[in-house]
Amino acid sequence: AAMMDLELTESVLFEPSDTTRHALDQIRKLGYRLGMDDFGTGYSSFSFLRWLPLDKIKIDQSLVAGIVADHKVFEVD
Repeated sequence: AAMMDLELTESVLFEPSDTTRHALDQIRKLGYRLGMDDFGTGYSSFSFLRWLPLDKIKIDQSLVAGIVADHKVFEVD
């Protein structure tokens, strides 16, 4: 298990629930590393990432390209 990563897409994790969190915690207790693939393709926010017990995140290039193209993303009201 220590040599395996389990990557889930953002769409699989989109509906956060206690059941989802418990399942992910149990998988990590078995020794697997958890990752999210394709972050930025759906409607998840960065604050959502703090809730998940993830070891790594793969950010979709469309999110990064959007940040570079739209510098208003970093404006504060």
